[in-house]
Amino acid sequence: MNDRVFNLHDVFLFVTAFECLLLALFQALQPQGKKLTRIYLGAFLIAMSLTSVATLFLWNNSFGLISISNHTLLIYCLTAASLARGPFLLLYVRSITNPSSSDLKKDAWHGTPVVLGLILITTTGLSSSDIRLEGYDTALGALAGYYWDFIKYVTLGYTAATLFQLYQYQGQLKQTYSLYSTNELNWLWILAGGFFINWSWGVTVHLVGKFTDTDAGITNSMGILANYITFLLMNILFIYSLVYAHKLLPTQAQSNKKTSEEKPNDDTITKVTHAIEIDRIYLEQNINIEQFSSRVGLPVKTVSNVINRHFGTNFFEFINSHRVEAAKAMLVDPGYSEQTILNILLQSGFNSKSAFHRHFKRFTGVSPSEFRQNALK
Repeated sequence: MNDRVFNLHDVFLFVTAFECLLLALFQALQPQGKKLTRIYLGAFLIAMSLTSVATLFLWNNSFGLISISNHTLLIYCLTAASLARGPFLLLYVRSITNPSSSDLKKDAWHGTPVVLGLILITTTGLSSSDIRLEGYDTALGALAGYYWDFIKYVTLGYTAATLFQLYQYQGQLKQTYSLYSTNELNWLWILAGGFFINWSWGVTVHLVGKFTDTDAGITNSMGILANYITFLLMNILFIYSLVYAHKLLPTQAQSNKKTSEEKPNDDTITKVTHAIEIDRIYLEQNINIEQFSSRVGLPVKTVSNVINRHFGTNFFEFINSHRVEAAKAMLVDPGYSEQTILNILLQSGFNSKSAFHRHFKRFTGVSPSEFRQNALK
């Protein structure tokens, strides 16, 4: 970055910063989506934009803006924005996967890393030269190394927490719904995984530069790669926020109360069993655990506890295993020999071919057509 005023790498940083600001503005003007979700996504976009701008000014001395690069305000901006990226990514993902657990006041403690980072800058007086790690042989240079350790590890830690949030959300979906689309969740996994890999790469580059004698040009090139990946991820994130985010099914925060730990009694087991074996509620398409609980006259937590503790599974597997059994019975029943597989899957409670074939083959090891052919031999 030191040979030209603008090279291709600088252009990508500038475009990323400008685009993130535009996307944040566009997001703020969007009528759809919850207000808190828009706030967190907009804040994440702004943090990414400010990080790119500060990086561009701090590492490019050819702008003729050296006075700005050495300005303390720029270092504060870099610190706050870099440490805010991870928390805002987590809060955005949580706001679209578990809206009931998002609260602006309660979430404020996630600003702690930013506060600590700003205190570190204020009390140590780190300069732009120190921040650029122009030497570890001084006390401030070594301190700057720890400064970057803090930023890199906090960001990566929050991204890991985002992946864990998705893991919990996926489990909650299976506890709540009998069928759900995987497209929205898969794309969210790709996005969160992309940020985790990208920021893991940043940690790797930092450690290589800190603990090895690798040429600075090589580590700079390694670091520049992350800028290109960031540009790609930000565009995917924005498209996702418009196309997929609002389609995610809501879930409730997991309860820590003793209800989930208690052994279900015979009365509750009987009610759930009756609903499955006699009422055959599983034949109703798109039934969720709230609707199931209402039908059997039990609280959601109690029904979930019965399914988890007595039947040893979750709501998703519980319902779909019975649907597959119903489909198997129809496939081998001569009375259904004229029925198409499409008709049978709809009558057994499924609402799509892909979901039916996926579950049927997982439970039986063969496709519905193969199962019917084998049964009629």
